[in-house]
Amino acid sequence: MRQFKVIDVHSERQMYGEYFGYPKCCVKYFVENFDELPILNKRRKPLHGSGFIPCPDCSLNKTEEELIKEINENRKYEKPFAPFLETCPETGIWIRRKFS
Repeated sequence: MRQFKVIDVHSERQMYGEYFGYPKCCVKYFVENFDELPILNKRRKPLHGSGFIPCPDCSLNKTEEELIKEINENRKYEKPFAPFLETCPETGIWIRRKFS
């Protein structure tokens, strides 16, 4: 019979944050403030619309380029974090994506 390890939701969020290479301070902020994120996420911040929610310190003190570089350096997931790029289906060339 299979046995499954039960992981609490905070540990799971922490694990995914580390897997995707997000800064530890941002993962901690995300985990600790998860219930308030719909409100917090309405504020404009670096990488808005990418799915990544930086902590207040990173929002104020790091550029989008610095955050992307840090995320990709720490990332365990095989695909790079490229929030403003997507592959054009017709050509296969990376193009800049527009967020609403």
